[in-house]
Amino acid sequence: VNSYLCCVVESEKEVENVGVESGFEVRIGVVCVEISTGDVVYGEFNDGFLRSGLEAIVLSLSPAELIFGEPLSKRTEKLLMAYAGPSSNVRVERASRDCFRDGGALAELMTLFENTTEGILEHNHDQDINDEDAREGFRELAIKGIMSMPPLAVQALAITARHLKQFGLEKIFSHHASFRPYSSNNEMCISANTLQQLE
Repeated sequence: VNSYLCCVVESEKEVENVGVESGFEVRIGVVCVEISTGDVVYGEFNDGFLRSGLEAIVLSLSPAELIFGEPLSKRTEKLLMAYAGPSSNVRVERASRDCFRDGGALAELMTLFENTTEGILEHNHDQDINDEDAREGFRELAIKGIMSMPPLAVQALAITARHLKQFGLEKIFSHHASFRPYSSNNEMCISANTLQQLE
């Protein structure tokens, strides 16, 4: 049974009249962390009016906790609250992402990874590891991983890291190999309606 912690952020921009498709274009960033295994799934995608892409992710990963990276649109919040309804055991947290705009998320994550690598090196001090080489190796992996992530996913990761830090669980992110994009071949892409019917 999965126990993913899932953080959702979004950005909206108004689209000029393009036939029937006028209104808002929504870009959603998601980071989901399986606390017990350290598996980190991330993604950023355009979603439509019904938020079917977000719904597919939520239904396939079945998170036990949701973090709303506010501000979220009413439609996105409605979909997430329907999933985390009163009959479910899904916990909902809210966090502002205002401090993570304009590179703030990247700076927060770099600081986190530097502090985390220091802790790992202190923990492994008895082993035959050249401290400076190990420190550089961890930093390179962290920087490569974060720089390859889309911007909204980086914001969601920063919010998630800040949330986990309250519980002393920020070291989960020190294992870069567990980071993977949602669109990888490990997931089967079927519609949200089909997923519900299979349950």
